[in-house]
Amino acid sequence: MYMSMNKFDLAKEYCRDRPECMDIVLAKEAEHCFQNKRYLESAKCYALTQNYFEEIALKFIEAKQEEALKEFLLKKLNNLKQSEKTQITLLVTWLTELYLNRLGLLQSDEGKHGVFQETRDEFRKFLSSSKHKECLYNNRSTIYDLLASHGNVDDMVYFSVIMQVSYDAIYPGLGRFNSESEPNFSLSLSMYLIYNII
Repeated sequence: MYMSMNKFDLAKEYCRDRPECMDIVLAKEAEHCFQNKRYLESAKCYALTQNYFEEIALKFIEAKQEEALKEFLLKKLNNLKQSEKTQITLLVTWLTELYLNRLGLLQSDEGKHGVFQETRDEFRKFLSSSKHKECLYNNRSTIYDLLASHGNVDDMVYFSVIMQVSYDAIYPGLGRFNSESEPNFSLSLSMYLIYNII
């Protein structure tokens, strides 16, 4: 009854002790928000449902709502149990790619320096998350490959430092960069260590 009037908070209160009912209410609220172009709210609700993950992700992709997709993936990731390693790896990798794409777009737009820095800070917070550290560490070669494919030297250095990977372990991976980038990587690593560690 409350759902038909779009009074989702009252409907959720009524379903508090009935998970199957709560799932229906959350899915209906998520769809209502989506239809009304309140994509971030929709993403937060969908992340709490048992709806098919792929189906929801595709909705946001088709609507060209990358921020909502990122929100959905982050919420899903935070709701996973540590034992769900495959799903965690998938989401961490996908989120890394989304962040890198966004940073690449923002970096080329001079008028969005503030948004670029905000996004970079959010990305670095994601990379240094203690909750996902094991996944990031176990899949660091994939993360390095993603960072390298985007030419993102600064965040590659940052990731190397937080993963506590020695310089010798990092340096062989530099073959992905052109010869002009190697000195930049060495300089970036040195500068990062001087200003942030020492």
